[in-house]
Amino acid sequence: MSSFYKKALLIAASFTLFTTAAFGILPLNTAHAAVNSFIQRSGDILYNDLDGDKVKDANESEFRFIGSNMMGAVVTSDNHQFELTDEQRWRLTDEFEKRDQVETAVQSGQQVVRTWAMRVTGNLTTYNSSVYTAYVGSSTVQFNETALRSLDKFLQICNEKGIRVIIPFIDGAGHWGGLSEYGANFLTIGSATNVKFKNMISQLLNRTNYYTGVKYKDDKAIVAWETGNELTNGYTTEAQYLALDNWVADLAAYIKGTGSYTTAIDTNHLLMDGRNQPESFYNRYTQLANPDIDILSYHTYYPLAGKTNTQTIQALRTYTSGSKVLNVGEISMDTSSSELNTMLGEVINGGTNSAMWWAFRGHNTDGGFYHHQKFQDLHWPGIPGAVAIHSDIQTEINLINVLANRGYEIQGLTRPALPVPAAPVLLPITDVGHIAWQGSTGAQSYQIQRATSVTGPWTTIVADFYENTIAARSLFSDVSALGGQNYYYKVQAKNASGISAASNVVGPVTVSKNWLVDEMFDYSKMYSHSANTTIVKTYAEEEGNQDDLARLERTTATKESIVYKASGDMDYLKMYSYGNNTNYTFYTSSDGVSYTPLTVTVTSYNSARKKYETSSLPAGTTYLKIQFEDTTTATLPAIGRVEIRYTSTPTSVIVDNSNALITYAGSWTHSTDASYYNSTKSVTPTANSTATLNFSGTEASIYARMLPTGGKFDVYIDGVFSQTVDTYSAVSQYQVKVYEVTGLSSGSTHEIQIKHAGQKNSLSADYFIGIDYLNYKY
Repeated sequence: MSSFYKKALLIAASFTLFTTAAFGILPLNTAHAAVNSFIQRSGDILYNDLDGDKVKDANESEFRFIGSNMMGAVVTSDNHQFELTDEQRWRLTDEFEKRDQVETAVQSGQQVVRTWAMRVTGNLTTYNSSVYTAYVGSSTVQFNETALRSLDKFLQICNEKGIRVIIPFIDGAGHWGGLSEYGANFLTIGSATNVKFKNMISQLLNRTNYYTGVKYKDDKAIVAWETGNELTNGYTTEAQYLALDNWVADLAAYIKGTGSYTTAIDTNHLLMDGRNQPESFYNRYTQLANPDIDILSYHTYYPLAGKTNTQTIQALRTYTSGSKVLNVGEISMDTSSSELNTMLGEVINGGTNSAMWWAFRGHNTDGGFYHHQKFQDLHWPGIPGAVAIHSDIQTEINLINVLANRGYEIQGLTRPALPVPAAPVLLPITDVGHIAWQGSTGAQSYQIQRATSVTGPWTTIVADFYENTIAARSLFSDVSALGGQNYYYKVQAKNASGISAASNVVGPVTVSKNWLVDEMFDYSKMYSHSANTTIVKTYAEEEGNQDDLARLERTTATKESIVYKASGDMDYLKMYSYGNNTNYTFYTSSDGVSYTPLTVTVTSYNSARKKYETSSLPAGTTYLKIQFEDTTTATLPAIGRVEIRYTSTPTSVIVDNSNALITYAGSWTHSTDASYYNSTKSVTPTANSTATLNFSGTEASIYARMLPTGGKFDVYIDGVFSQTVDTYSAVSQYQVKVYEVTGLSSGSTHEIQIKHAGQKNSLSADYFIGIDYLNYKY
């Protein structure tokens, strides 16, 4: 790092510390500022071309990075809501999700992220029914404007936040639409398919960003275009490697306007050769001296024969030294943290330009994180508290720490503390069984609070909730919610540096029904289970159950069962199951002894995902049994989630005079007295002093002391005068019901207020009123 650049960083850091201290905001990574220059190549290194002359000057530092692949930059295939078909799981990511991904890169010390390739199809029907970037079934490529605006927005945010991007043109493996979608003879230079592909590139690079007004070919946030992702999958012969070498050279000349191409499309950006297997270029690459090709990329799924990945990086670095920049484009999710640390140490110390983890998954706009296949699809910043729920999460934390530490190290920086998270956004709540929020980048847990009034007082019902443990569905079920109540909710994000401001408040939420939601992390939600069931907590890929971090399976292929019990009548059941075997039997009971078979509806979303559902449970059902009938295999089918809705029995709630739910105004004395309920009392002789309670119920009562010095108070219900109560008695009496109201509207919040009337019975010696407690029913 040059002394000039170090001085610039010091000045920027000083300014950031001053401004953030002034406004009470913790500083982020001070190396990140809005993008204002292109990255260029000089021999086998990259540098920040501050003056734009494409010549590395003494004050222009080498640009090296530890980054990651972020597949949700534009479109995601990971919208793993259970009740969607496989194709419906594709969707464009929204601005919240994009900003979360970019902020993840900022906080974790990344400078560059790699998007996924353009998702294309040659089938017009498929194109019209799903999310694709382009239709390539005709001679001229047709782009999806909505999808491109998704990329526009991502580039806008990256420019703002100082994160740079590598963008592949096509997916060689075909997961997102590969070479075959364009047509035959893809690698034949001059073929109709080759011309069509070039047409796509020309349109893309000449596009003007809808949000910034900058053409893609002039966008400084883009580090490099990549010819394609994993273009050499399945290659084995010299002829195949040579054909690809020639195709890449022709494509590079087409983009940069060299050789037989007299008009350049893009001379600002670097070009990365998108092969992935080192055998495809090690000791056989014919383009080492080609100035149009800047970067060679290696994916660690395929080390050189007889070598570790670290040794492969060493060999490739030696081979490309002086001629091409070497990028480790994808580090496998199966890499251990110790191996990762060794590999990144080699990258940093051995002169390799950069390395990129596969992959980070960001927050889902519907709540929680996106999940893909394994824990090593990382969720920033790592959630230590969740390890007690699922021990595999420690693997994720270890990997994240290596990546972040090395990401700052390659920049010559020390990893900073996490910034205090921003406030989350609480999503609309339809019932207390399904509560979710848009998470905060860098949060490690969430505090959930509840109140019966929009202004509080607020009660913390969960101090630390871990959003990474729930995949693709509502995050939280309020099991302590009381039937008939109206509640308001808010959430705060927490991490090791502090707690965020509160989210928006959502409510009132009427508790017309209660919910039992079981994610299968343990047996705590079940009433009973047979001996040969087991809780399996792995992030499995088989049978489509990558949505679930925990499942209920069997240890033997026998007819095992689980039973749920509710405190009221059940009226709805939904269960998610994985596996082709669909043979369950459902039973209901009112006493837990005699069971009756229950008919449910089965909906299949693919061969492996099935939903069992019914809202036709017999009246009086308080027990539900689910029995495995299949005897083919123990591990399948597996249960991923059970939801049961039930009606809780109306309850009487005592609110003592000392409870913070009661708001006092005027002159009151609060003290102890063993004759009162809970040994506490609130007393006043002063006119117009008030005590107010907001509650959700249909009945309410006031309990007070009757005494020789008793005065009178007025009762108001929802602001309307109801009755004057006289608390005079010749003999003291305690815990006396002095007022009652019934017939209040169910599901609404009501206010009961006691107001000293400034009056007394003519027989009374004084004006004292002594409040003991209030009681309401719902």
